[in-house]
Amino acid sequence: MCMVYYFTPFYKGDLGKAYNHYCELVPNDDDWITFSDGDVLQLHLDWGDIWGKILEENDSAGIVTCLTNRIGSKEQLYDGSYLAKDILTHKKIANNLLKLNNIRTKNISSAISGFFFSFKKSTWTKVGGFKKGILGVDRDFAKKVHEANLSIKIAYGFYVFHYYRFLESPEKGNYTGHLI
Repeated sequence: MCMVYYFTPFYKGDLGKAYNHYCELVPNDDDWITFSDGDVLQLHLDWGDIWGKILEENDSAGIVTCLTNRIGSKEQLYDGSYLAKDILTHKKIANNLLKLNNIRTKNISSAISGFFFSFKKSTWTKVGGFKKGILGVDRDFAKKVHEANLSIKIAYGFYVFHYYRFLESPEKGNYTGHLI
């Protein structure tokens, strides 16, 4: 049976190097590696069981990701808008999406934003790992996954809250300029 390893890398200067370091720690090619940003909040108590089922059902996928409230990648953005509501609203969205879509996924052809995503160690090995640097590390990895003829899937029943500089521009309140 394969394992799912969860990492929330803290890095200074080189996210790709941090990602590669964590991938090297995973022992088996069939094991899943999941990276989550430090500002992602899971909204289900049994999120690990739900995510595990999604990965089981998508065993041959190159990358599996989910929906969120704030991200530049439009395909990963729930309802196509930057939601700026209280956390209970996000919990309701997560519950409704899980009820409506369960573990259903869809292939996408675009790159992803790496706020929360999983892939097998064999995928990492096949595409040559992550590039060095901070910007575009996730998108470059997704591009290499596509070039290796592996799929990228979004789970439509799995939604996480992504803080993503929610109020970091006090003069503008709910600033979104960095998302474009």
